[in-house]
Amino acid sequence: MSDETPAGDPRQPEYPAAPYPGEPPPRDPDATGRGVRAALTIFGVAVALHLALLAFVKLSRNDENVWLFLPEGLLVIFFGLVSAIIVTIKLPLESRAPFWLAGIACMFGSFIVWGATCALGM
Repeated sequence: MSDETPAGDPRQPEYPAAPYPGEPPPRDPDATGRGVRAALTIFGVAVALHLALLAFVKLSRNDENVWLFLPEGLLVIFFGLVSAIIVTIKLPLESRAPFWLAGIACMFGSFIVWGATCALGM
């Protein structure tokens, strides 16, 4: 018998090869997708709130309830920004730039959906 441990011995853990000094760490292939999915999740919640308020205004059969779109829009902006900051802190560094780029596009889309639902509510 030899003193060498056979390959795959469960008693000896295998460590990944350390990068050479000056070499950048390996990139996460899902970093961009993770950031975009987080932005789309916040966008989906905002659109759901806009649609829920539209349903409330239409089902109430009172056109004077359209004024509710103003405070609802302000609340969506405020809580969207707060949730974006919280998500940014929790995301890995590589996912933050895609999150904010997709988040800006989703913000403009949310304004368009908000305006359309407000117009439909009138």
